[in-house]
Amino acid sequence: DLRDFLKAKLPGYMVPAAFVPLDSLPLNGNGKVERKALPVPESNRAELNESSTAPGTPTEIALAEIWRGVLHLERVGIHDNFFELGGHSLLMTQVISRVRDAFQVELPMRTFFESPTIAELSVAIEELLADEISQLSDEEARRLMHNTV
Repeated sequence: DLRDFLKAKLPGYMVPAAFVPLDSLPLNGNGKVERKALPVPESNRAELNESSTAPGTPTEIALAEIWRGVLHLERVGIHDNFFELGGHSLLMTQVISRVRDAFQVELPMRTFFESPTIAELSVAIEELLADEISQLSDEEARRLMHNTV
């Protein structure tokens, strides 16, 4: 319920990946929250694992591999939200870098925020690739095809 409430009020990337119920916040001698004394959230993704859809396309498979490596997870589904899996902006930059290496495309951060699932990102990447291909001259396309065959 809390996650749904926050999703209605905040952008998806601002909704916490995990919630830890506490009777009270640990305070230091000055009455401020003692952040170091806060418990570490457990990585409990059972509900996502049970209903996750496995990647099917080559782009989805490559993205899932990148996400697993960056998020240190055994499996991810194509409809799992990166930020709900514990991703944040610093990890997102790692994903973008690995996407650049794997696909030779520049994935804007904005696109990632707007498309935070593998299913959505794979479509965005394929559109970027198609756009780059459409801008090739006939000679560049022939050269590219000759080098890949």
